[in-house]
Amino acid sequence: MWFHWRVFQQRFPLKIISLMARKGGVGRTTIATNLAVAFMESGLRVGLIDLDPLCSVTAWGEIRESEEPIVADAPMKNLGKFLEAGRRLKLDIMLLDTPSSGGIDVHEAVLLSNFVLIPCRAGYFDIRAIKLTTDIAKLVGKPYAVMFNAVSPRDDQVVIAVRDELRAAGDRVLDAIVHQRTVLSASVALGSSAIEQDPAGKAAEEIRSLRDELVILAKIQAGKHSHKYKVKAA
Repeated sequence: MWFHWRVFQQRFPLKIISLMARKGGVGRTTIATNLAVAFMESGLRVGLIDLDPLCSVTAWGEIRESEEPIVADAPMKNLGKFLEAGRRLKLDIMLLDTPSSGGIDVHEAVLLSNFVLIPCRAGYFDIRAIKLTTDIAKLVGKPYAVMFNAVSPRDDQVVIAVRDELRAAGDRVLDAIVHQRTVLSASVALGSSAIEQDPAGKAAEEIRSLRDELVILAKIQAGKHSHKYKVKAA
């Protein structure tokens, strides 16, 4: 039985990406939901697990008209069982929306992940908190990357300067920058996403750029399924 399950995991590899930030208000859930739809658009089957007590991802899933991505509200103690279920459903990617409180639960989620994505805003306190988050990923030996979210266009040069400093210090920071755009917050409130609401818009373009970087860094295999998700404007 053990060998059979090992073969099953190899045949249907599930990439697990934790979205983690020790500071609240960085837009972690907005990035998680929009990324889920972006991965669906590229033909991948996606699951979203809500580990945050605020249950924002769960609320998004409840008002969403589509049955995909698959959204689950999972207590940390049952995360392993939910990941097994994802493999049995032959999902390609599972995104974990973790709480900002940190603690042993977040460490365990990171341990089960293949990659850690760290959303960050451009504010002073947000940038200070980056190290608190990267230290967790380093402690458990998981690959990670920082991405800047909800950036005002007037702060682009500040973000680029901070990105260069972080890279010089040995941290991986994505090129993709997601700016503060109304469609991102408005679409989440509708159980939707920027790609579905405005597929040709700048927000959708930025989310796709974020997705494409993650595909490379997290070594996500694309095009395994003949079915492609057709994401259309609402």
